[in-house]
Amino acid sequence: MKRNFFLKAGLAATLLIISGAALAQAQNYKKANKGPTLGPDHSGQSTATETPREVQTFGEIKKHSIGLGLGQTMLMGDLADHGDNGITVDFYYSYSASYTFDFLANVHISEHEFKGEESNLSGLSAAIKARTYQYDAFSPFVLGGLGFYAPTVRRNIDGKFVDSRTKMTFGTNFGAGVDLRLNNKWTFGVLGHYHNPFDIKQEVGDEVEGSYFKFLLTSMFTF
Repeated sequence: MKRNFFLKAGLAATLLIISGAALAQAQNYKKANKGPTLGPDHSGQSTATETPREVQTFGEIKKHSIGLGLGQTMLMGDLADHGDNGITVDFYYSYSASYTFDFLANVHISEHEFKGEESNLSGLSAAIKARTYQYDAFSPFVLGGLGFYAPTVRRNIDGKFVDSRTKMTFGTNFGAGVDLRLNNKWTFGVLGHYHNPFDIKQEVGDEVEGSYFKFLLTSMFTF
């Protein structure tokens, strides 16, 4: 119950921040695209004076990016009972829809062993990434979305190691991080990404339940 409460609270906070970022972006766009204003010249006649437009930091939007995330995967719930935390690699794809919002896809597969037992993670998730603030090449962001997951565990039952059945399930993901754009091609950053697959019932034994959090160093290449 507590985990579900915090999950719903986190998702609500993510949606709230994304909505705030969208409103801020709309206001900035409105200010940046004001038309000419009229003012009197020395002869008393009105002349057009152009309001300075806001300068975009990176110029033209670069649409597609691919990259890697390298860092620690921390298991929670049933997954933590049968596996150990470890260093893993994630794969990311990003599509920039605007200066504020990106579509972000993530693929990850990892194995976590502990005393003969094992937790196996695999997932394909999609999220909306929203930059909450941008100063020069520095931009914090939040993200939230849904995904498909297939977690499995190997348990010690009565002295025998038994694998849970593999089944695809739906799940949620959200997170936050910071990007530092070095140039028009390379972006490096830090990302905390939380994944929560829905529980999977088993014909024998307890259901597979749990979640995991990834703390990653990221590198993205834009083309």
